[in-house]
Amino acid sequence: MKGSCVCDFIDAKAAGRADEGKRIQLTVDEVKACFSSHSSLSSYFSLLTAPLLSSVNMLEVATPSIVCELSRFLITSTGALYILDVQMEDGLYNYRCMTRHRYTGETRQSNSARLIVSDPTNSAPHILDSFERREVMGSHRVELPCKASGHPAPKYRWLKDNRPLEPDPRFRQSVTGLLIERAQPGDTGTYVCEVWNGYGNAEVAGMLLVIVPPTIHPFEFPRFSIGQRVFIPCVVMSGDQPVFITWQKDGRPIPASLGVTIDNIDFTSSLRVSNLTLMHNGNYTCIARNQAAAVEHQSQLIVRVPPKFVVQPKDQDGIYGKAVILNCSAEGYPVPTIQWEYSKGAGVPQFRSIALNSGFRIEVLVNGSLFIKHVLEEDSGFYLCRVSNDVGADVSKSMYLNVK
Repeated sequence: MKGSCVCDFIDAKAAGRADEGKRIQLTVDEVKACFSSHSSLSSYFSLLTAPLLSSVNMLEVATPSIVCELSRFLITSTGALYILDVQMEDGLYNYRCMTRHRYTGETRQSNSARLIVSDPTNSAPHILDSFERREVMGSHRVELPCKASGHPAPKYRWLKDNRPLEPDPRFRQSVTGLLIERAQPGDTGTYVCEVWNGYGNAEVAGMLLVIVPPTIHPFEFPRFSIGQRVFIPCVVMSGDQPVFITWQKDGRPIPASLGVTIDNIDFTSSLRVSNLTLMHNGNYTCIARNQAAAVEHQSQLIVRVPPKFVVQPKDQDGIYGKAVILNCSAEGYPVPTIQWEYSKGAGVPQFRSIALNSGFRIEVLVNGSLFIKHVLEEDSGFYLCRVSNDVGADVSKSMYLNVK
């Protein structure tokens, strides 16, 4: 008895973006097993889609889901159901595989199949699960499937590149194969799983490729002023080649109108600007991609502009008891701070800070101008508007208020 069920789902690798739909094929075959031996019911699906499956369950018809973690049943990452120490009652049920989509929660079920249990007989090993190629990202876990039936229970031995596998605490023989923790580039190679008992032998051979994502050396933009030149390198310190490096400004490709030059040489990409303007302000991101992953590093470029007057204060008259505005405004980046100082009378100016908000009679407006709500005779004198933003020298300009 053999059948199949096709499960459609969306491959949304890129942070929730819905791309081209993918399909997986679930097939469960009728299996024969011997009493007290091991058996495997396999449901195969593409490894490219496996990360999108939040769960894979083997169900018995008209019964609850099998609790694999606490019983003789084990589900592998490839969807195979292993039954350890097969019992006669295991042949009383139909089995089928159910998958659940990680993002949508949608479920699909395969066809059903029976497990035929018979009395144990001596037999050579028969491969139940194997692999031809596995890819894993560096520092991640990977399992190389190798499981066989046979009586007596077969023994296992692993070879890497035609040599016995050297002891390593990261390597562990599990029930279903070879488990490698924290995979390293040196783990790449051809693996052979030898299986044997007194009645014969078999083997599984496959390739493991450990792929290493890029690592970007952190960089930061120093303090720049308008009109200066900029050169910032983005260096990929490690990761599999080839590596492709691109830049973005504020999350988008850098506009050609900004006159930014990008030079790519091997594992380095440099950003150059020959004449900084305020238009160059923003967050710049270096993105490095290879077959393993895409990584990025971001830094903010702030083009600093020294302060200059937009409106300079000028001598003017004030009417006693009336309101008056002493105009002063400036621009720059960061936004300049404007402070007012006062020197009473018409003599040689000796400026002192103005006590602002004393009864709200005198205050500095948003644009930097000084507002006097009720002019008094004692307000007559020199006033100094001082502008600063820690870029270059401060600028200042004085004026005289004549109270009438």
